[in-house]
Parts: sequence; C-alpha cells; structure tokens
Amino acid sequence: MGMNLFFSIIKSTAKLMNYAEEYDLYGLEMHHKKKKDSPSGTAKVLSEIILKNIDRKTLAKYEKLNRKIEKNEFHFASVRSGYIPGMHSISFDSESDTIELKHTARNRNGLAMGTIKAAKWINDKTGFYNFTNKLNEIIG
Repeated sequence: MGMNLFFSIIKSTAKLMNYAEEYDLYGLEMHHKKKKDSPSGTAKVLSEIILKNIDRKTLAKYEKLNRKIEKNEFHFASVRSGYIPGMHSISFDSESDTIELKHTARNRNGLAMGTIKAAKWINDKTGFYNFTNKLNEIIG
C-alpha cells in the first residue's frame, strides 16, 4: 500500500515541479543483491509518472552515462547490494536546495496488506480497476 501512496505523492509533486524549472531531478533505487532486473518495474512506473507530469523531461535514462545528460533527460540509477528489500527515491535539485522523496520497504508485509485491502475493496465491484481508483475514492 505504501508504494501506491508514494506513486500518488510523486504524481502530485511532479505536477508542482513542472512549474519550478530551476529544479532538475533524478531517481535512485536500491535492492538486494539477488534482484534480477535493473531497473525495477517500480523505477519504470516512477519514471512514467515523471515523464507524464514534467513537460521538460521526455526521456528517462537508466544505464550508466558516459556523457553529459541532456536537458530533456533524467537519470534513474540502480544499486544492487546486500539485503535491501527495496528503496526508491526521487530528488529535485536546484542550486539553492534539494527536495527528496523516498519510500523504503522493510519487508513484503506492506505489499501483502495492500493486496488484502484491494481485494476487500474490489470484491463487490465490476469492471477494471487499479489501486489508484481506491486511493482516489479515499482522498476524493
């Protein structure tokens, strides 16, 4: 459930930061050393949210860059080490300050609780839904 809340926070923040052109941004994700994909699906979803809501950014770069990053790009770096269940952050950086938003999973309990809540919520509904529908119902 926490990650879905984080998606909503990033979307709202990105809409605000669309008008704060003095801020550049980057993403960072960290996972345990046995994770097989890089970037993670979550990093890709966060990137999609950024690209849809910040007009000046049109391309996410996930690989190591051996060149200067272009103005329309933002870098989403991945770290794989140790036993980290999962950490994702988006940072907005200017000459004056940095704003960092971060979600850290301690274990898979949050995912399980969110799945149970979603199943209870959707039980009496018909059609296609995602967790954003539930969040919108909660926050109006």
